[in-house]
This record gives sequence, structure tokens and C-alpha cells, in this order.
Amino acid sequence: MRPADAPVSAGRRGPALPVPLRIEARRPAAWIALVAAAGAGLAGSMAAAPLTVAVGGLLAVAAIGHPPSGVGVFLPRRWLPLAVGRGLWPVAGAMLAAVWLALRDGPMAAVAAGSVAGGAAASAALVAALIERGTIEGVAASQTLAAIGAAAAAGLAATVAGGSLAAQGAATAVVWIAAAGGLLAGQAHDRQSAFGPSSARHRRPIAGAGPAMASALAGMAGCYFLAPQYAWAYAPIAVGWFVALAVPAVTPPGGAAAVRLVRSAAGRPAVPGTWARAVPLVAKLAGLLGWPAVVAAVLTGSEAGRAGGPLTALAALAGAALLTVATAALAARGGRSRSIGEVARALALAAVAAGAVTAASWAARTPHAPGLPGFWPGGTP
Repeated sequence: MRPADAPVSAGRRGPALPVPLRIEARRPAAWIALVAAAGAGLAGSMAAAPLTVAVGGLLAVAAIGHPPSGVGVFLPRRWLPLAVGRGLWPVAGAMLAAVWLALRDGPMAAVAAGSVAGGAAASAALVAALIERGTIEGVAASQTLAAIGAAAAAGLAATVAGGSLAAQGAATAVVWIAAAGGLLAGQAHDRQSAFGPSSARHRRPIAGAGPAMASALAGMAGCYFLAPQYAWAYAPIAVGWFVALAVPAVTPPGGAAAVRLVRSAAGRPAVPGTWARAVPLVAKLAGLLGWPAVVAAVLTGSEAGRAGGPLTALAALAGAALLTVATAALAARGGRSRSIGEVARALALAAVAAGAVTAASWAARTPHAPGLPGFWPGGTP
């Protein structure tokens, strides 16, 4: 018989995964991001490579989720390697797609998948760096989504202008470096809430509402009046800002301590992750980003209903609002559970990523694809 204190043979059990990897592998958000990144890489088009960069950013934020209890604002450096490691899940999914496409169709077929991986890696690094410098997790997620969206918009603008793939990549990289550098330099210690108005007695502006409103006004003037052939561009502007500001806000970290702290505050503000907090935020953001399209629809009359026109933008914004409300409902059902909020955020961002890839694939198959100057689905306006 084997002595009681004899060591157990490791060969019988086989090699064990590292403990951190086993812990992270039990998070549904990680697998949702990995599968969604692989799908986006396989379905993405080289003509819309800048857009797939933004898809990678969405999935990186989905995979990272919330910091564990006791890690984050108070011990930010412990969160740095964890956030980077979590961001590798969508990178891995996209790289699997890239390898498959490269082996099947050649290296150029893997450009879109590589863009997903690059966007995910860059976004994971920025989220980690922002939290390391003291930014709360919800604000860091929103800021990262806004930065990667701006970079993708620059790349898409280069595409529309007829730039080469290298020019698109350069425009994307330059704007990303500028946006990320500005966030790290000027907002590293920003501790304002990204959750919007807290109560009737204690109202504060939504973080990021100023740049969002400025973008919406510029988009209305440029897309609907100065260059109406680019009317399609307003929908991604509005939906992009809405997702960046709303989804992280309605899926905050749970936990009994956080709930008790908020409920004990003066004025009894609404608890993050509840209907009382989410519905006013969604309504306010939808109104903020939707009214320029409403104005354009009234002024353009019968032209508003054309594919890519103001009514299309309003429909897309309404879809994003409904998705966010459903996300808030799922997060609220979790109550004090942090994992439910993570899963809700991951599902919402994966759905937005799937919608973006689908829209880009559809547009690339139309006679007037968005990569061509003067794109208007269905023909010239």
C-alpha cells in the first residue's frame, strides 16, 4: 500500500492549467468575446478593415468586464496584468480566424481578422492603462470605446477618400495614438461617474455628452446638408456614441457593498445597474443623438426615407436603445451579482459587433459600396 504521506503522481491527473487561466476560463464573457472575434474575423471584409478595428475594441471591453473585488481603483497595478490577459481572449479568437483565412485564401484574406485582433489588443491595453492611473472601470470602458471609434472613423474616411490600405491603416493608427495619448495625459485621474443623472435632486451631466453632441451636430451638417451623398455616415456616428456611453453605464460592477454605499448616499440616488438609473440614461442619450436626425428628416421631406437617410439612422439608434434596455434588464436581474453584469455587457457588445460586421458586409456587396466616394445604398441620390 502507498504510504499516506506519499506524493500523488502528477502523471495520473495529467498537466494542469495555470490557476489564473482556469479561473478566467470559467468566465462566460471571455468565451463570448473569443467566439465573437473569430466570427467577426471570418465574416469581415478587407474593404471595411477600419470598421473591424472598432469591432475588436468592442470585444476587448466585453472580455475585460469588471475588476474583481478589491482590485481596481484601490490596487490598480494588480488590475493591469489581469486586464491585459483578459483582452487576449478576443485577440486569440481573431488570430485563429486570421490563420485559417491565410491558409485557405492567402495572406491578404486575413487583413480583416488581423484588424479585429489589433483593435482588441490596443483597446485592452488602453483600458488597463486608464484603470492603472485611477479612472473608474465604467469610465475607462466608455473612453476606450470612444477612442477606438474615432480611430475607425478616421480609417473609414480614408477609405471613402479612395486611400490605399496603407493609408487607411496610417489614418487609423494616428488618430488612435492621439486619442489614447490625450486620454492618458488629460483624464488619467477623472473620477466622474459615467452613469448619467442619478436622481431628481442630484443631477450631473453624462460623461462624454459634450463630444458626442458636437459629433452629432457636425455629422448632421456634413452628412445631411453639405454632402448628402454621405448621409449613411450619420448612423454609425450616433450608434457608436450611444453604445460607448450607454452600455458600460448600465452594466456597472455589482456587489452588496456598492449597493449599500449608493443607497446610503444623500438623496438616495438610483442604484447603478437598475431600471431607475438605466432608463433615464437611455432616454437622454437617445434624445441627444437622435434629434439631429429628426431635424434632418423634417427638412429633407420625402428624401428622409431613403436607405441610409435620417430615418435609417433613427431606426439604428432605436435598435441600439432597445438592446441597451434589454441589457439593463438582464443586469438588473442579477441583483448583486457581478458576473451577470459582465455577461450582459459581453452579449450587448457582441451583438453590436455582429451588427456592424453584417452591415459592412452588406454595404460591400452593393453597387455603390461605402469604400467608394459618394456611397448611397441603392444608387446615387
